[in-house]
Amino acid sequence: MAMGPMHMYVYFDETCAFVFKQFKTVVGDYGYFVLGCFCCLLYGIFHMLIPFLKDLYLKKKLKNSNQKYSRCPIDVKIILTIYYFAYTLSNFMLMMIMMTMNGWVLIATALGLTIGYFIFTFDKTLYELKGNHELCHS
Repeated sequence: MAMGPMHMYVYFDETCAFVFKQFKTVVGDYGYFVLGCFCCLLYGIFHMLIPFLKDLYLKKKLKNSNQKYSRCPIDVKIILTIYYFAYTLSNFMLMMIMMTMNGWVLIATALGLTIGYFIFTFDKTLYELKGNHELCHS
């Protein structure tokens, strides 16, 4: 079954299917489209919150631990495994949002990621640039 070439263009229109076919807007649904873009912005912020929560948990858990250079406890490994699953799933959903190829959705998602980076990660980046490093990077 030959389908021919698939052209991928970024379009700026209010008709969009947000990841799933059920979450779509049609011509004239400006309110739902703006709501969908706002949800994409919030999802971008949430996506940057996930590693921040992991780092916060590790700092709290390993701060009180006497085993600074030994193996990580099993409960930390389980939490990090759950984190990795959630973050991988979040990356996949973020890719699906970006593949809508709608320019407004792309801008909203990128803006959400930028705001999330500024809120949650910017201080950590400055901290690491000064030569201060945490014990457990994952």
